[in-house]
Amino acid sequence: MGSRRQARVWRYVEEGSLLKLKSYLRKHRDMNVNFSRGKRQRSPLQLACSLEDDGVLRLLLKHGADVLQRDRRGDTALHIAANRALKHGKTAQRLASTSSKWKKENSRQKEESNRELHERLQREHEEYLARAARKEEETRRGKKRQYDEKCAATFSVAASASASMKLSYGDIPWPSPRGTVQEMLDVMLHGVDRKDEVAFRKALRKQQALWHPDKFAQRCEARLEEKDKKRILDTVTSLSQELNSLAQSLKT
Repeated sequence: MGSRRQARVWRYVEEGSLLKLKSYLRKHRDMNVNFSRGKRQRSPLQLACSLEDDGVLRLLLKHGADVLQRDRRGDTALHIAANRALKHGKTAQRLASTSSKWKKENSRQKEESNRELHERLQREHEEYLARAARKEEETRRGKKRQYDEKCAATFSVAASASASMKLSYGDIPWPSPRGTVQEMLDVMLHGVDRKDEVAFRKALRKQQALWHPDKFAQRCEARLEEKDKKRILDTVTSLSQELNSLAQSLKT
């Protein structure tokens, strides 16, 4: 089913059938237009750029076409549009010396159209990067909030006093459960301005106290699952060492 739908979209883009494509995408709202076809493994958006079909290009962008998707050669839609504009620009220069006034005007209009397309794709690209950055920031804030909440629950006085609540490796409020030690630090210290030395040192000291091996053992060792104890304590030690190394680097 998916390949038939893709073939239909591809044909409409190839034919420049804007109205048919618009109707088809309206009917199939769940259609993902970021697929690749052909020897060049181009997307429908890249095909539209190569055909200089502004109407189809606008429609695909509206339906979520990815301007950063790359073909087999590593080119994005923006690269293809720029290359087409450059190619036609040179053609226009060659024709200018021999063409009639009508041909000159036609070439000028085409150059302007290509330039506008290039600028539009550039804007779309910048907007895409801005949206991606906002989404990444939201994800990082969410991880930091979740980390703080889990720390408060796991290291609370009441929780520490309850030896019956056994903790496996997955129960420890690691900042980034599947990440490296450096990725854990990034979550811990997210949102703290490193240029504000006082605030950064304060946040760093708080994390050093939280993950100091001796203090962690006092709070949690009695509650650790025996099968995970060594792995947990080793990770805590690595995390503490990295925090101490960062603190030491601030002094030099």
